[in-house]
Amino acid sequence: FVLLTMANETDPEQTREEASPQEDSTNDKDGDLHDDDDDDEYEEWFESIRSQTGLEIGVLVKWPNVRELTISTTLEAAEIAPMFHGTQWAGTRVWRAAVVALQYLLLFDQEQQDPMRPTTDMPTIRPESCILELGCGLGVPGMLLHEITKCSVVLTDMDSLVAQLRQNLETNFKKESSAESSTSKIEAHALDWSKEGVETLLENCQHNESDGGFDIVLNCDCVYEPLYGKEAWQSLIACQQALLQRNPKTQLITSLERRKADGVEHYLEALRDIAQHVERIEIPFPHSPQVEMYRAYGFK
Repeated sequence: FVLLTMANETDPEQTREEASPQEDSTNDKDGDLHDDDDDDEYEEWFESIRSQTGLEIGVLVKWPNVRELTISTTLEAAEIAPMFHGTQWAGTRVWRAAVVALQYLLLFDQEQQDPMRPTTDMPTIRPESCILELGCGLGVPGMLLHEITKCSVVLTDMDSLVAQLRQNLETNFKKESSAESSTSKIEAHALDWSKEGVETLLENCQHNESDGGFDIVLNCDCVYEPLYGKEAWQSLIACQQALLQRNPKTQLITSLERRKADGVEHYLEALRDIAQHVERIEIPFPHSPQVEMYRAYGFK
């Protein structure tokens, strides 16, 4: 699978090559995504952009029937040191769980009548819909959801990653951002996972002209105790609770790859304490068996 790392250079003389798993166990969540035992089912959709010295500085997203998106994976010099803490590093990679979540949500695109669309009360994604992505990292799912369905998208992550996010939005959606007549928006904001953080976000979002909150709130691979700690998913729960309280109809979608001692069962138990309904999603297409998806809705 495409694993994206930070490159501390921006050599304009760059090359593109098919991305392949990298052998870096220093910050790996547990090594599962670096295994070469099976073919990468997503290889044709992502292509590494490398400098002349071989460092990865970006990724070319080649989603089927969609214009190519160019995503920088480099950070400012001031942000290099935090990379080795782990959480910052994870935000510069595209994870398999994010791709599976994107595939699933696209089944509900208003313009598509996909035969694999599940019979469920999941809302159809329309241009007037608004999706929030938590801990989005590079923001690839949100960008493609916006590009394909024309819905509004709010990308959020820690403050140190927002500059990179906004630069990638400028690169890929510059014409759109300058068009005042556009009814759907894509924007990036820092978000502290707390009730106060949610309130601040809603005040700052361009799309939020009412108290309606969001239609879908997505998080991908944000629960893994050995890397992020227990406090991270506890903060995620606080954030999701505040979002559900604002709009009980909000669909909380969690996509994650199961790993040893990941803490996911504890997270799901806490999720059941704040939501009336929590269910595992049956993914109707071939995917890595380690990826699981959950849907929660209804404020308890």
